Amino acid sequence: MDGASWHRGDKLKKWENIIPLFQPAYSPEVNPVESLWHHIREKGKFKNTTFHSLGEVENRLV
Repeated sequence: MDGASWHRGDKLKKWENIIPLFQPAYSPEVNPVESLWHHIREKGKFKNTTFHSLGEVENRLV
């Protein structure tokens, strides 16, 4: 979890058998999907675009 207030607030349910692991706010090295965002921004041209299917998104990325 990052340090967002909703991840560490008093109302967050705490489980006996789960220990939360807190990450730095921005840590792409521990979140593999972050490496895809640069590729998507550069090749995808997704700004102001609506897609009607996953296939359309995939075609835009190729």
